[in-house]
Amino acid sequence: MQLKIQDDYQELKDQLTDLIHNLLEVRTFVSEDSLFETLERIARQVQEPFMFVVVGEVKAGKSSFINALLDTDEEICPVAPQPLTDKIQLIVYGDNPHQESISPYVVKRYAPFDILQDIAIVDTPGTNTIVTHHQEITERFIPESDLILFVFEAKNPYRQSAWDFFHFIRTDWHKKIIFILQQKDLLSGEDLAVNRKGLEDYAQKQGLAKPVIFPVSARMELNHEADSGFTALRQHIAETITGGKAPFLKLGSAHATLEAIHGKITRAVDVRTRQYESDRKFRDQIDEILHIESKKSKEQVHIFVENILHSYQDICLEKEQELKEGLSFFSLLRRSFSAIFGKKQSIQDWLKELNASFAQNLKQSLHQRMSTGVIHLSQSVQQMGLMVDMQLRDNPLVASGKTELFGGVYEQRAQAIDELHLSFQNFMQDAEQFADRSLFSEKYNISTDIAAGSGIAVIGVILTALANGLVFDITGGVLTTVGLVFAGVTAGIKRKQIINGFQNATAQGKGALEEKTTTALEHYIDQLKVRILENFNPFDAYLKKEAEELVTINAHLLQHKQQSDGWSGKYLKAGHTLK
Repeated sequence: MQLKIQDDYQELKDQLTDLIHNLLEVRTFVSEDSLFETLERIARQVQEPFMFVVVGEVKAGKSSFINALLDTDEEICPVAPQPLTDKIQLIVYGDNPHQESISPYVVKRYAPFDILQDIAIVDTPGTNTIVTHHQEITERFIPESDLILFVFEAKNPYRQSAWDFFHFIRTDWHKKIIFILQQKDLLSGEDLAVNRKGLEDYAQKQGLAKPVIFPVSARMELNHEADSGFTALRQHIAETITGGKAPFLKLGSAHATLEAIHGKITRAVDVRTRQYESDRKFRDQIDEILHIESKKSKEQVHIFVENILHSYQDICLEKEQELKEGLSFFSLLRRSFSAIFGKKQSIQDWLKELNASFAQNLKQSLHQRMSTGVIHLSQSVQQMGLMVDMQLRDNPLVASGKTELFGGVYEQRAQAIDELHLSFQNFMQDAEQFADRSLFSEKYNISTDIAAGSGIAVIGVILTALANGLVFDITGGVLTTVGLVFAGVTAGIKRKQIINGFQNATAQGKGALEEKTTTALEHYIDQLKVRILENFNPFDAYLKKEAEELVTINAHLLQHKQQSDGWSGKYLKAGHTLK
C-alpha cells in the first residue's frame, strides 16, 4: 500500500509540474510577469516541505506564537515591544542551526525541531506595518503558501486592515486559512467567547462557511502552563497535515495556486476578448456604413444618369421628328426647287443647321440636368466619408477595461487607434485623396479643378468635371456621326437611310452615355470606398493579430483546464487511498 501511495504521489507531482510548464507557455503573450514568476517558484517548491505562512497585524503576537508552536525555549522569532520582523523569515528543518539570506527581504533559518520535518513556517511582517514594502512582500509570498495561519489579537479581532488582507488571501488566491486568537490570557472566558463568536460570524459573512478557529496563549505555552490552546492546534495539524499527508496536501495547495493563476489569466483574457469584440463591432459598423452609403450613392448615380438620358432622349426625339418632317417628299421638293432659284437654303444647308441646333440643344439641356443632378450626387458620395468621420468622432474607442497582464496589447491598440484618427483627419482634409485621376483622359488636366476645392468638398468639383467630360465626349461622338450621315446626303439619297442613320447614331450614343457614365461614377465610388478603408489598415492589422493571439491563448487555457480537471480527479482518488 505504501508503495502504491508513493507511486501515486510521484505521478501526481510529475503531472502537476507538466501542468505548470504548460501554463507558462502563455507567458509569450503577456506583459506583466509576476504571475509567471510565481508559477516558476511553485514548480520549484513542489519539492519542498508543506508551508505554513503566518500573517496578522503588527503586535498581534505572531512571533511569540511561532516560538510556542515550535515548542522550544529558544527565541527563533525575536519578540519586542516595537516591531522587529523587518523581513520574511522562512523557518525550515536543519540539524545545524544557522541562517542564510535568500534576498534583501527574505531570511532562511534552519532549526532542528521535529515539526519542521513535515512543514516549513514563514513569519511575515504585519499587514498594517509602517515599514516600506513589507505588505507588498507579504502579498507576493502568499501565493506560494499551502496554509495560512491568520493571527488576531484575541481582544480585538476586528481591525479593518487585517480583514482587507483576509479578502486578498481568500478572493485572489483561495487559500486555506486557520484563524488564531492569540493572547487569549488577556481576556476573561466570557469576553473570549464573545470575540471568538464575532470572528466566526465575520469570517462566514466573508464567504468562509466553516472557519477553523483556535484561541491560544503563546505566553502560557512558553511558560508550560495548562490550557494554552496549543494542544488542540497541534492535534489538528497532526490529523490534517503531518503524518505522511503533507506531501499530498502540498500538491493540492500548489494546484490550487495554479488554478488561481489560471483563473486570473482567464479573467484577463475575457476582458481582452470583450475589448476585441467591441473593437470588431465598431470595425464592422464602419463596413456597414460604407456599404449602405456607397449603395445610396450608386442609386443616386442611376437617378443622375437616368435624368441625363431623359434629357438626351427628349432632344433626340425632337430632332428626329424635325428630320422626318424636313425629309418628307414635298419638303424635299420645295427645298430643291427653291435652292435652284436661290430663294431658300438647300437640303445640305438645312441638315447642317439641324445638326448645329441639335448640338446646341443637347449642350444646354444636358448641362442644366447635370448642374442640378451633380449637387445631389456629390452630397450623397460625400456622406461616405462624413458618416465614417462621424462614427470615429462619436466612438472614441476608449478601452472599456484594462488588465496589467496584457498592458503591451493595450499600448498597441492605443497606437493603432491614434494612427487611425490622425490618418483619417488628414485624409478628410486632403483634396488630392478624392481625385481619381485614372478616370480622366490625358488631355484633361484636373489639377485646376482640385485646387478649387478643399478636402472632401472637392468631390462635387471632381464629379462635375468627370460627368461633363464623359457626357460631352459621348455626345460629341454622336454629333460627329450624325454629321457624317448628313454630309453624305445627295439629291437622290433615300429618306429612310438618313433617318435610320440618325436613329442608330443617337441610340448608340444613349447606350454609351448610360454605360460609360454609370461605370465611371460607380468606379469612383468604389475607389473612394477603398481609399477610406486604407486608413483602417493599421487598425485592421492590430485586430487580425489580436484575433490570432486570442485563439492561441484560449486554446492553451482550454487545454490546461481539461488536463487540470483530469489531475483533480486523480488527486481526489489518491486522497481516498491515503485515508
